Amino acid sequence: MKIAIAHWQSRVSPVFDVADRLFLITIEDGREVHRESLRIAGRDPFERAQELAEQGVDVLLCGAVSSALEKALVAALSSGQIGGAALDVFESEPLPKDSPLLKMNNVMLAPHNANSSPAAWERVHLNTIKNLLDGLNIKYERFA
Repeated sequence: MKIAIAHWQSRVSPVFDVADRLFLITIEDGREVHRESLRIAGRDPFERAQELAEQGVDVLLCGAVSSALEKALVAALSSGQIGGAALDVFESEPLPKDSPLLKMNNVMLAPHNANSSPAAWERVHLNTIKNLLDGLNIKYERFA
Protein backbone atom coordinates (compact mmCIF):
# COMPACT_ATOMS: atom_id res chain seq x y z
CA MET A 1 0.00 0.00 0.00
CA LYS A 2 1.28 3.45 -0.88
CA ILE A 3 0.05 6.44 1.12
CA ALA A 4 0.54 10.01 -0.08
CA ILE A 5 0.41 12.95 2.30
CA ALA A 6 0.03 16.30 0.54
CA HIS A 7 2.40 18.96 1.90
CA TRP A 8 2.44 22.74 1.65
CA GLN A 9 4.92 24.92 3.53
CA SER A 10 6.22 21.87 5.45
CA ARG A 11 2.77 20.91 6.80
CA VAL A 12 -0.11 18.74 5.70
CA SER A 13 -1.72 20.79 2.98
CA PRO A 14 -5.04 22.41 3.91
CA VAL A 15 -6.16 21.99 0.28
CA PHE A 16 -4.58 19.49 -2.14
CA ASP A 17 -4.72 22.06 -4.94
CA VAL A 18 -2.01 24.20 -3.26
CA ALA A 19 0.25 21.33 -2.16
CA ASP A 20 3.77 21.57 -3.52
CA ARG A 21 5.07 18.17 -2.37
CA LEU A 22 3.90 14.62 -1.73
CA PHE A 23 5.27 12.63 1.17
CA LEU A 24 4.98 9.00 0.05
CA ILE A 25 5.02 6.10 2.51
CA THR A 26 5.03 2.49 1.33
CA ILE A 27 3.55 -0.08 3.71
CA GLU A 28 4.02 -3.85 3.34
CA ASP A 29 2.75 -6.44 5.81
CA GLY A 30 1.72 -3.65 8.18
CA ARG A 31 5.21 -2.07 8.27
CA GLU A 32 6.72 0.97 6.68
CA VAL A 33 9.30 -0.13 4.11
CA HIS A 34 10.01 3.09 2.24
CA ARG A 35 9.39 6.82 2.42
CA GLU A 36 10.23 9.67 0.08
CA SER A 37 9.27 13.24 -0.67
CA LEU A 38 8.45 14.32 -4.23
CA ARG A 39 7.72 17.69 -5.78
CA ILE A 40 4.28 17.95 -7.41
CA ALA A 41 4.84 19.20 -10.95
CA GLY A 42 1.25 19.52 -12.20
CA ARG A 43 -0.86 22.58 -11.51
CA ASP A 44 -3.97 21.45 -13.36
CA PRO A 45 -6.26 19.22 -11.25
CA PHE A 46 -6.22 16.43 -13.84
CA GLU A 47 -2.39 16.54 -14.00
CA ARG A 48 -2.27 16.25 -10.21
CA ALA A 49 -4.63 13.26 -10.23
CA GLN A 50 -2.48 11.69 -12.96
CA GLU A 51 0.65 12.18 -10.83
CA LEU A 52 -1.02 10.33 -7.96
CA ALA A 53 -1.93 7.48 -10.31
CA GLU A 54 1.59 7.33 -11.80
CA GLN A 55 3.07 7.05 -8.31
CA GLY A 56 0.73 4.12 -7.55
CA VAL A 57 -0.92 5.95 -4.66
CA ASP A 58 -3.58 3.93 -2.84
CA VAL A 59 -4.48 6.56 -0.21
CA LEU A 60 -4.21 10.35 -0.34
CA LEU A 61 -4.28 12.31 2.92
CA CYS A 62 -4.94 16.02 2.56
CA GLY A 63 -7.15 18.73 3.96
CA ALA A 64 -9.57 19.20 1.07
CA VAL A 65 -9.90 19.28 -2.71
CA SER A 66 -11.47 21.86 -5.01
CA SER A 67 -14.48 21.00 -7.16
CA ALA A 68 -12.20 20.80 -10.23
CA LEU A 69 -9.93 18.30 -8.51
CA GLU A 70 -12.98 16.47 -7.15
CA LYS A 71 -14.03 15.84 -10.78
CA ALA A 72 -10.56 14.54 -11.60
CA LEU A 73 -10.65 12.36 -8.50
CA VAL A 74 -14.03 10.90 -9.51
CA ALA A 75 -12.61 10.06 -12.95
CA ALA A 76 -9.50 8.42 -11.44
CA LEU A 77 -11.59 6.46 -8.93
CA SER A 78 -14.02 5.33 -11.63
CA SER A 79 -11.23 4.14 -13.93
CA GLY A 80 -9.33 2.36 -11.15
CA GLN A 81 -6.31 4.66 -11.44
CA ILE A 82 -6.84 5.44 -7.75
CA GLY A 83 -8.06 2.58 -5.58
CA GLY A 84 -10.10 4.55 -3.06
CA ALA A 85 -10.61 7.77 -1.18
CA ALA A 86 -11.79 8.87 2.25
CA LEU A 87 -13.09 12.43 2.20
CA ASP A 88 -14.62 14.80 4.72
CA VAL A 89 -14.18 18.29 3.28
CA PHE A 90 -15.68 19.51 0.00
CA GLU A 91 -15.79 22.83 -1.79
CA SER A 92 -19.57 22.55 -1.90
CA GLU A 93 -21.01 21.31 1.40
CA PRO A 94 -23.11 19.37 1.80
CA LEU A 95 -22.38 17.34 -1.30
CA PRO A 96 -25.13 17.62 -3.91
CA LYS A 97 -27.48 14.62 -3.89
CA ASP A 98 -26.41 13.75 -7.44
CA SER A 99 -22.66 13.67 -6.60
CA PRO A 100 -21.05 10.51 -8.03
CA LEU A 101 -19.02 10.22 -4.81
CA LEU A 102 -22.20 9.25 -2.94
CA LYS A 103 -22.62 6.16 -5.13
CA MET A 104 -19.02 4.89 -5.24
CA ASN A 105 -18.09 1.73 -3.31
CA ASN A 106 -14.41 2.73 -3.12
CA VAL A 107 -15.12 6.04 -1.35
CA MET A 108 -15.69 6.71 2.36
CA LEU A 109 -17.40 10.00 3.19
CA ALA A 110 -17.61 11.70 6.56
CA PRO A 111 -19.10 15.00 7.69
CA HIS A 112 -16.69 17.92 7.91
CA ASN A 113 -16.62 17.41 11.70
CA ALA A 114 -15.24 13.85 11.43
CA ASN A 115 -12.74 14.61 14.19
CA SER A 116 -15.53 15.36 16.64
CA SER A 117 -15.44 12.89 19.50
CA PRO A 118 -15.56 12.93 23.30
CA ALA A 119 -11.74 12.82 23.37
CA ALA A 120 -11.51 15.79 20.97
CA TRP A 121 -14.09 17.73 22.98
CA GLU A 122 -12.07 17.11 26.15
CA ARG A 123 -8.89 18.41 24.49
CA VAL A 124 -10.73 21.56 23.38
CA HIS A 125 -12.08 22.14 26.91
CA LEU A 126 -8.68 21.53 28.54
CA ASN A 127 -6.97 23.89 26.09
CA THR A 128 -9.61 26.54 26.76
CA ILE A 129 -9.04 26.25 30.50
CA LYS A 130 -5.26 26.27 30.03
CA ASN A 131 -5.45 29.40 27.85
CA LEU A 132 -7.72 31.13 30.37
CA LEU A 133 -5.32 30.35 33.22
CA ASP A 134 -2.36 31.50 31.09
CA GLY A 135 -4.17 34.79 30.43
CA LEU A 136 -4.77 35.25 34.16
CA ASN A 137 -1.14 34.35 34.98
CA ILE A 138 -2.28 31.44 37.16
CA LYS A 139 0.00 28.43 37.48
CA TYR A 140 -1.57 25.16 36.48
CA GLU A 141 0.45 22.11 37.43
CA ARG A 142 -2.11 19.62 36.07
CA PHE A 143 -1.96 20.99 32.52
CA ALA A 144 1.82 21.48 32.26
